[in-house]
Amino acid sequence: MTQQRRFTKKFAEEAVRLVQTSGRIQREIAGDLGIGLSTLVRWIGRSPDRHAVDPAVSRRRKASPRRASVFRDRLAAGAVGS
Repeated sequence: MTQQRRFTKKFAEEAVRLVQTSGRIQREIAGDLGIGLSTLVRWIGRSPDRHAVDPAVSRRRKASPRRASVFRDRLAAGAVGS
């Protein structure tokens, strides 16, 4: 049986912000952060800014994957979600 992982509110907010600002597709961001796509979509749905997420725009634009990498590094260092 797989143990359920818990994420901080700050982590979820940062993940949603990545979707809104990076221009990358949700599946890509979820994979980079090591979370399930359904988890990310649920966080977006619960976000007060959920209407700011335009999936069509996310599919069209392609931004640098560096942003998610930097976020993961900050998370590992304890700078996010502590």
